[in-house]
Amino acid sequence: MKATFKLAAQKRCNDAGLETTRVGLTEQAGVFLIMRLEELEHHDQFEELEQLLALMVLLLFFIRAGSFGATLKGDISLLPTGDLNLILRRVKRGNQLAEPTQKTIPPPPADNLVASRVFTIFKKVLGRNPGFSGESLGLNFENAAGMITKWIRQGIPSESIGLPAGSYISSHSGRITGASHARYSARADIGAIMDWGGWKTASRCMLYTREVPRSEFWREFYFFLGRNFAAVDRIGWGARGHDQ
Repeated sequence: MKATFKLAAQKRCNDAGLETTRVGLTEQAGVFLIMRLEELEHHDQFEELEQLLALMVLLLFFIRAGSFGATLKGDISLLPTGDLNLILRRVKRGNQLAEPTQKTIPPPPADNLVASRVFTIFKKVLGRNPGFSGESLGLNFENAAGMITKWIRQGIPSESIGLPAGSYISSHSGRITGASHARYSARADIGAIMDWGGWKTASRCMLYTREVPRSEFWREFYFFLGRNFAAVDRIGWGARGHDQ
């Protein structure tokens, strides 16, 4: 009964032109995000670039906006090994972690066009501003979700990425996108997805997982979680922008 009522309420809002359904990023949205970040870098629009790069951090590390908001200057870095490093200080349940958690993503294979372009963006931003973090953007644990969602709406207009009527992308879409495409595109084990996203049970993890068509773009994006990545022929993503 509750589910039926919720669907009916959503339909009424959709018919009225209101947004009611939060969704993950489509392949079209992922391509748009990378190209937009590169464009902002090219035109030296560094403030907007770093605001949108916050979404990229959420997508890569499966963290909540509040956790990014709690990062301090120096918590996001590129290690001498080339790994992208994140220090996680706060999570939804509980205040300060007993000890900050370190999460790292290895550099992608040279033929991975998607992840290589993502890493190049981080190299440029962190080379220019080693303090890039929630703190440097004026965020904290409490205000990050609202601010990042605002930046997403400004930087990724719905009409540019073909979102279905009534749906929208928010700061929380990073975890939805990650769980969904790590499973269906990268073919990651549920245990690996749970560990990376900090879900304690498979049932909680599955609440974030949407059944999505397999995407070569997102498979390359989440190469560090996928199975036998090097054994699968890569399909170029530059000309691919279809909606999922």
